[in-house]
Amino acid sequence: MITASGGAILTFTPHILASPALGFFGLLAFTGAAAASRWVAGGIADRFGATAAIAPLLFTGALGLLSFDAGTGLGAFAVGAIATVASYSVAFGVLALAVGFTGVCWAWPRPARRGD
Repeated sequence: MITASGGAILTFTPHILASPALGFFGLLAFTGAAAASRWVAGGIADRFGATAAIAPLLFTGALGLLSFDAGTGLGAFAVGAIATVASYSVAFGVLALAVGFTGVCWAWPRPARRGD
């Protein structure tokens, strides 16, 4: 759901803002935050070494690229479809509700399995 939100933001921000400069700076902040988080992760790898993390991160990266591409495309498609029928406000509201619902489902306590 997070990459779906990111895909929708990257795709539709320039279309829903009155000011191109505001869209530019908003998208700059969005991608700047992504770059900063990668920089922090790189600092941790520099401090503690990356050798042990290479194989798991390659696997995780491959999965991430699959979830990110799918999420970006689905987010842009879903928000575009909803905005066509209703409005951008409704589309982003639906996306926000979907993200919130996913978070609640993730945090919902699960019944204990036998042997736990």
